[in-house]
Amino acid sequence: MGMFFIATEISTIPLNLRWFLVHSDYKKSLLLIPVNFVFLFSFFIVRIYGLPWFINCLIQLNYTDSVREMKIMALLTGTIISGLNVYWFVLMIEKVIGMLFPGKTATKEYYSKPVGVDKQD
Repeated sequence: MGMFFIATEISTIPLNLRWFLVHSDYKKSLLLIPVNFVFLFSFFIVRIYGLPWFINCLIQLNYTDSVREMKIMALLTGTIISGLNVYWFVLMIEKVIGMLFPGKTATKEYYSKPVGVDKQD
């Protein structure tokens, strides 16, 4: 399970490269587009796609009764970290949608109308 956390750091490399490009004279460089794509792709593969395996490992932790608290702590922290990864990925997807379709985001379209009310033309 520790290897999962180490693997998630793979997405940190393009994230740091992206940060450097944004905060330097290369802010409007064409290099930013492939770096953004590599970051989004690597984040998805190692942090989102691997999530079911990670959750399965958390559930199947096999500690003795004397260290039951360790399992509770692992489940709690693993759940929080996984939730944050999903939240950040949703924000990234919204940013991509906003770039591809200016003025629209997934949450604005979905959450802007009340439940049970259809959009009237």
